[in-house]
Formats: sequence, structure tokens, C-alpha cells
Amino acid sequence: MNRVLTLIAALTISLTSSADASYLYWTSTSTNAGRTNTCLSFAQSTLSYLGYQGIRVTKGLEVSGSKAGVYVAVTCIGTRPRATAMVMAVGDDGNLVNKLQAEVALRVSKVICFDTCD
Repeated sequence: MNRVLTLIAALTISLTSSADASYLYWTSTSTNAGRTNTCLSFAQSTLSYLGYQGIRVTKGLEVSGSKAGVYVAVTCIGTRPRATAMVMAVGDDGNLVNKLQAEVALRVSKVICFDTCD
């Protein structure tokens, strides 16, 4: 029994000491988009404007990219009267993850369309 407890303790210590921490932050924000596709185009414009790399668009589902070791994904939900953007970010630096997530959410919420968008 003592050997089993010693083995479990050793495994726990070795796994704990080698684990890396990752942080996940998310928020939702209302947008000026009447439809989810417009909201996703706002998200794509936002990530491009803010200098994100490797921007990937999954049509009708999400827009994602990375910056400074932080991966950010935006999806849009068809709420009334305007679409809601869900912004999620993950990375190793909690402060930076939170900052970039909040920055993208704020920018997406402020985008407006001068022409017919919806």
C-alpha cells in the first residue's frame, strides 16, 4: 500500500511540475450587424485591422487568428435586434489573453456599415 501511495505521489509531482498553464477568456458583445454573416465580416475586418496573423474564416461559423502567442476566435449568434459576437481567446500569458480578448470585443461592437450590409 505504501508503494502505491509513493508511486501516486511521485506521478502527481512529476505531472504537476511539467504542466504548462494556459488561460482562456471569453465575452459576448452586441454588434451593429443585423445578421450573423455581417457580424462575422465585422470580426474578420477587426482581426485584420488589429494585425492578427493566419486569419481563418470558417464560413457561417467563426473567424480566428493569432497575435503575440494568443489565439482568438469569434463566432456570432443570431440575436434580435442585432447579432451578438462571442469572442474567445487562449494563450499562456493571462494578462495578454484578457487584454486582446477585450480589445477584439470592443472593436467588433463598434464596427458600423455605411452601405447596405444586412
